[in-house]
Amino acid sequence: MKNKLFWILFLLIINCQTIHSVSFLGSGTAQDPYQIYTRDDLRELADSVLTASTTVRAKHFLLMNDITDPVKFCIGYLSVPARPFNGVFDGGGHSINLAIDSCPPESASALFLFASNFSGNNTVTIKNLTVNGYVKGYASAAGILFSTQATYTNIINCINNAEITAEFFASGIVTRLPSTNMHIEGCINLGTVRSLSDIPMIHAAGGIISESSTGNLTIINCINYGYVEAKLVAGGIMGRPSAGNSNNFIINCYNSGVVRAKRAGCIIGQTRSDFILINNHYDKQMCGEED
Repeated sequence: MKNKLFWILFLLIINCQTIHSVSFLGSGTAQDPYQIYTRDDLRELADSVLTASTTVRAKHFLLMNDITDPVKFCIGYLSVPARPFNGVFDGGGHSINLAIDSCPPESASALFLFASNFSGNNTVTIKNLTVNGYVKGYASAAGILFSTQATYTNIINCINNAEITAEFFASGIVTRLPSTNMHIEGCINLGTVRSLSDIPMIHAAGGIISESSTGNLTIINCINYGYVEAKLVAGGIMGRPSAGNSNNFIINCYNSGVVRAKRAGCIIGQTRSDFILINNHYDKQMCGEED
């Protein structure tokens, strides 16, 4: 009897800890999302993702106001085992001030605000969010997201106003895209984006995304106003699509930002025949493209 009572109490304690393991207002559902008010709330989210807490997995979050205190950490990381963000983060039209140049345990390799890296039937959505400040990484850097292997990823109505710098892959919204399905819509880059390396074929800069690989990608109604620079490949919307793309589209996008690189493109820095461009517009004087 004592053993039975012990296990009942133990299960009650565990359940209470699970229910109250985060301090956010809300319940994490689409109708009642967890509410994020401060940098400390963002830190709690990042710590919960880092510890692989099931309390924040596949949940909904809503930013309730601008966060002006510098955010110096990433939400998720990509080491083994990966600790990615998995859920929906709605910025609510508010902004986050970034000051990211290190994200332990990733150190300064790949830096970003969010990281997604899931296989299986998972969806990551980041929407209605503006980021300011800077992100300075080594291998990769982006204002919003580093994505690999999320089954479905949606980046909607996000704005980068941060300075983005990396040695290899740099972009205003999303950096790199191997083996994933992604939809990017209504996003704008206003920030300066720089890839510093001169090593061929392993670097690219893009106002919206730096590089895509074998996944399905749609970029629609996006704009770059920012300065985009690389030693070899840079594009106002995308730096470089890799070989083997399928079902990849850039539709109704616009670039008026200056693009500087050996292979500079107003929309894509390096084009491929299996990448479909539809109704995109640009100021050719800004990036040297011909009619």
